[in-house]
Amino acid sequence: MAFPTYKRTFNVRASFSRVIGTSLAVTTTDALGAARVLTVPVIHNFQWADPDGRLDPSADPDQAWVALTWVADGAGRHALSIAQFDVYVRTGLKTDADADPYGIQANDTADAIETLFAGERADTTHKGWIPMYDYAVPSAPVAIGDGACLQILDPAKPGSWGLPLERTPINGDPRYQRIVLRYGMRFCLDALAGHNYRARG
Repeated sequence: MAFPTYKRTFNVRASFSRVIGTSLAVTTTDALGAARVLTVPVIHNFQWADPDGRLDPSADPDQAWVALTWVADGAGRHALSIAQFDVYVRTGLKTDADADPYGIQANDTADAIETLFAGERADTTHKGWIPMYDYAVPSAPVAIGDGACLQILDPAKPGSWGLPLERTPINGDPRYQRIVLRYGMRFCLDALAGHNYRARG
């Protein structure tokens, strides 16, 4: 019997990633207090994106970016899949309107990520419940259905739907502000004790 479609690692990663897209529109303020909307690219394969190169202003013009890395692939295997977001914003000078010396833009970007998964959608479904798709044809994903979805939560914290496992500021380099968010997820039906679930399709 083939491995169940809803348990395939690539389908888990891609179904989660489709919620994020390739950029975030972040409402924030600049170093001089003026309101601005920051367009922040999201890099989904950061292990190939040369993080040291992106930190060099002469090599890349981006003021801010987000890197998505997979730390664990445990969904469907009696564990959690864990995705890590690394938020980077250039620190710069206090007199530079595009800089983020106080970490305001970094925190607003991290808040924008949390907004993707916390709370309810317009149809009252919870953002922390993500429908699963089959990416056998990556350019044309198909909804798996049968109730197959990812559940974003921290099992150790009741009521943590859609919230990150952790949100940690990293103060290791004066050139940029960095915040790390980690999200844990499992399949919704795996949460039911003794439930033997097989997705059709």
